[in-house]
Amino acid sequence: MGEPHHLLDPAVVAQIDRLELLARSLVDGFLRGLHFSARRGSSTEFVEHRAYAAGDDIRRMDWRTYGKTDRFYIKQYEDETNVRAILIVDASGSMAFGSREISKLRYACALAAAVGYILLRQRDSVGLCLLDSTVRRFIPPRGTAEHLSGIFATLDRAVAAGTTAIGAGLHRIAEMIPEGSLAIVVSDLLDD
Repeated sequence: MGEPHHLLDPAVVAQIDRLELLARSLVDGFLRGLHFSARRGSSTEFVEHRAYAAGDDIRRMDWRTYGKTDRFYIKQYEDETNVRAILIVDASGSMAFGSREISKLRYACALAAAVGYILLRQRDSVGLCLLDSTVRRFIPPRGTAEHLSGIFATLDRAVAAGTTAIGAGLHRIAEMIPEGSLAIVVSDLLDD
């Protein structure tokens, strides 16, 4: 997947390489991944039977159940899919607070980089949104190492400025992100 960016310390990368992010609710995507989908498909995780309907694939027929009940049933399995995640980082003026070594914004960018790294490693799509009272930068989700490098570069150049109005910014982002996306907000939430 390429070299991790300097936002991620090698010791941190070694620790987070074992982590996985799993969606708690059902997700719907187009690639197979770690998250359960609302769709049914072929997998190793059996979910339920349903009655045979004309046109169903007979390879999915449960012949043992037919032998016992004399009725045709189709086996259904849990389909796994990927997640489209948007990392939403608050880059408003309040995020400039901190010590000389690290501000809230630098910490937020390092956290977003770590989460993005984990998501891409497990074949999920990652996007980024920097905001204050407006959406400063929006990068739609994709699942490539080059794309993640661009996200890291954007996080590295982020500067804390502007007024804090994260509520208004989140309303604008909700209109921009694809339906069914996972939004991960990293902010001090200093807003009404």
